[in-house]
Amino acid sequence: ALPADERSALARQRAERVAGALAWQLARQHPARIWEATKSLRTIDAAIVEAEGRGAALARAQREEPQRFDGFDARIAALAQRLQLQIPRVAALQAEQQLALQEMAVTALTTQKSRLAEYGAQARFAVAQLQDRATVAKAEAPDAAR
Repeated sequence: ALPADERSALARQRAERVAGALAWQLARQHPARIWEATKSLRTIDAAIVEAEGRGAALARAQREEPQRFDGFDARIAALAQRLQLQIPRVAALQAEQQLALQEMAVTALTTQKSRLAEYGAQARFAVAQLQDRATVAKAEAPDAAR
C-alpha cells in the first residue's frame, strides 16, 4: 500500500488529467455547440417574428370584424324586410298556380269524360249493329234452308 501523501499526489494527478481531458473535449466541441445554439436562436427568432405577426393580425381582426358584422346586420335586416314583403306575393302566386292546375285538371277530366261518352255511344252502336246482323242472319237462315 502506498503512503497517504503518494496516494493523494496520484489522485491529484489523475484529477488534473481528467480535468485536462474534459477541458480539451469542451474546447473541441465549443464551435459545434456555438453553431447549434446560434441556429436554435435563429429558429426561435423566426418563430417570435411569426407569432408577433399573428398577434398583430389577431388584434386587427378583433378591431375590424365587429364593424363587418354590423354591415351584415344591416343587410340581414334589409333582406328580412324584403322577404316579408314577398310572402304575400308568393301566397298569391301559389293560389293562382293552384287555380291554374285545377282548371287544367278539370279540362283534362272533361275531355276524358267526353271521350268516354263517345266511346260508350260507339260501343252501343256497335252492339246494335251486331244485334242487327244477328237478326238479319237468323232471318236469312230459314230462307237459305228452303
